[in-house]
Amino acid sequence: MVDLVQQYDLEAEASSFDQIPDGTYAAQIIESSKEPISKDKDLGDCLSLCWQVTGGDFDQRLFWQRINLWWSGPEKTPGQVVNIANQQFASVREATGKKIINDSDELHFVPCSVTLGRQKKDERYQEVKSVKAAGGNVRQIGSAAPRPGPSQAAANEGERKPWPRRA
Repeated sequence: MVDLVQQYDLEAEASSFDQIPDGTYAAQIIESSKEPISKDKDLGDCLSLCWQVTGGDFDQRLFWQRINLWWSGPEKTPGQVVNIANQQFASVREATGKKIINDSDELHFVPCSVTLGRQKKDERYQEVKSVKAAGGNVRQIGSAAPRPGPSQAAANEGERKPWPRRA
């Protein structure tokens, strides 16, 4: 039993726990922890990031991102889950300007722009689709930035540059 005497506000209004609509939000990480991926199965651990929206209609609302950096469960393709987790974490590191992280607290309270969208497996749930620096370029989670192939690079060599060349 838990004693709740004088532990809550009798005048507090109930709040809605509806999901934040899909979209891009100014947000920052306010908490982080290492947690088991599953309560039922031994699949390893994940980095759990608690994001808080900063500004707009959903100011102060929270959403979570789980990055499976310590996955140890069965996989169809070896390393696939950890590779995706490393791409997700690279996006967070780039957005926060932290290339080398020793402690997840280093990611806290850095303004970012985060895009939320529907999960492919179950559209009832949201997931973080991209993380970018506040005012920066987006890096899509789970996919590398496109790079020009050899034919595109060769085609670009003949293009005239918009700035004059100095002799």
